[in-house]
Amino acid sequence: MVPEVANGRRQRHNHYVSHFNQNSGDGESRHADGPIFRPGAIVLLTLLSPREKFWGSLLAVNSAGVFIRGIPLESFDDFISQLRAEEAAAPSTVFFPMHRVERMEVDLSGGSVPSLSELFEQKTGIVPVQFFAGEVAS
Repeated sequence: MVPEVANGRRQRHNHYVSHFNQNSGDGESRHADGPIFRPGAIVLLTLLSPREKFWGSLLAVNSAGVFIRGIPLESFDDFISQLRAEEAAAPSTVFFPMHRVERMEVDLSGGSVPSLSELFEQKTGIVPVQFFAGEVAS
């Protein structure tokens, strides 16, 4: 586990993602600590056929596809409403084959626009990294 994650959360930061400034030469962007997209990073996947977006915690990426634990972006508000109403709600653990993945982006805020993780935490009081890791009961 990344030391800054174990020590608690920091404002406006996706704890499992290192900031980077170089390509390692093997086609994978890296930071001194390792790959940018690490297991546990909160990401937004844009998928093809059918077109959809999926938000959640990255479990693994390999040549076959992406494993993620999360929710379809279209149900983000409904999912938050269920959690706030203390109804049973749980993220799905899914695999998307690589031919469906158009884009994967790290869930970070952009200036004054909050990230989905920040919105989730503001509206539910639950830290997404802990929720997707199963550390928080829904």
